[in-house]
Amino acid sequence: MNLLKGSRAVWVVFVFSVLLLGACTTKGAKGPADGDVKNTATELEKDREPVTMNLFLQFDWEYIKEDIENEFPFITVEHIRAAPDEWEDKIAQGVYPDLIWYEGPRRFLEASELELPMDLDPLIEKHNYDLSRFQPEIIETLRSFTDNSELYALPKQTSPYALHYNKTIFDEFGVDYPSDDMTWTEVADLARQVTGERNGVHYYGLLPRAHDRALINYTLLDPDTDEPIIDSTSFIKTFMETFQNIYAIPDNLPENEKDLLDPRSLFGNGQLAMMPIWSSITGMTENPGNVDIATYPSWDEFPNTQPESRSHSIGIASTAQDPDLAFEVLSYLVSDEYLMNKTDFEAPARLPFSDQSLINEYEVDPIYQDLHLEALSKHPFAKGPAKRSKYELTVMNELIPEMITEIAYTQKDVNTVLRETQEKAEALVKDLKANQ
Repeated sequence: MNLLKGSRAVWVVFVFSVLLLGACTTKGAKGPADGDVKNTATELEKDREPVTMNLFLQFDWEYIKEDIENEFPFITVEHIRAAPDEWEDKIAQGVYPDLIWYEGPRRFLEASELELPMDLDPLIEKHNYDLSRFQPEIIETLRSFTDNSELYALPKQTSPYALHYNKTIFDEFGVDYPSDDMTWTEVADLARQVTGERNGVHYYGLLPRAHDRALINYTLLDPDTDEPIIDSTSFIKTFMETFQNIYAIPDNLPENEKDLLDPRSLFGNGQLAMMPIWSSITGMTENPGNVDIATYPSWDEFPNTQPESRSHSIGIASTAQDPDLAFEVLSYLVSDEYLMNKTDFEAPARLPFSDQSLINEYEVDPIYQDLHLEALSKHPFAKGPAKRSKYELTVMNELIPEMITEIAYTQKDVNTVLRETQEKAEALVKDLKANQ
């Protein structure tokens, strides 16, 4: 349902929304590079008229509101705490965003259904904004989630990937720890050596999380025709055969589907030796000292490459009262100064900058200093596909888990699973188009 058509004349003056991932802990980083965004409150006109800006942000991060109001004293921020599935209700109530926090670019799809995103390219050109500040792969991935390569948001952080492993389990089996630059085949071979029972405890060698990320830059649908291409893409077959071999390792298959698709609880309680996932060191285990990371497993087709970065980002809404002012605030929230000093990442690799020297200045919390954090940035992000079907993520979210559970728990061969999934995808796309 499009709630914005014909409604802009009646929307109340609300101008702003943004946000940042992390905590409001002030870091002791060395100063940001000079020549960063020059639009702080002291450089704006002192007599600016007071304005109210709406921030669509689903998390309880009031410090962002405070940071914006401190930097721009003439702005009052209304923090509208709303998840994407609540945006439509907020708009129906006459509450419109000025900036939107996107928990990954997949959220562009929900926003687009409501005609909320604004293409930032005209504002970037108008304000002579230096987009090269950010890693180009991140920007390319953000563009790939839009219809015509528009840029709906600027990145607040990256989402680097790594092979997380439990050192205690490797010590228990007397096996060397994983190393950087390993392939999926090599990691699977290593998993066989750390799977089994020791002292009454069952240990699993390798269970991936977020299988769709391991697809690198392949899609399930043709981006131009929306036709499924699942059973005709050789890499998708390689992808499925690899995971089938992992689950076929004796004693490596969990009894229940939940642990198969999301093994973080097994890793957290010390039963899982290795888990490839985005950087999730924080909160994954009660004893960070027993956990370390190596580079994310790579494919022969994409040597030494990690999945695309589905960055958290901030965008300006099409309903923004003053897009230029919103862009000033957005620029502040993704500036060197703000990201270096107002965030609390466990790894410098979460910073989206292209300037490695700036990233090197970021001071990590001492609890993480002994970890092999270099693994997060050793391999570049995949660029991702140039374009995606608007139905891609729906098909992927519904069918990838089914494919994984079938190759794990049934006796079906990969070709059969791919053929059946192709048929399911064709029916699903047909239904999605019929219900537009």
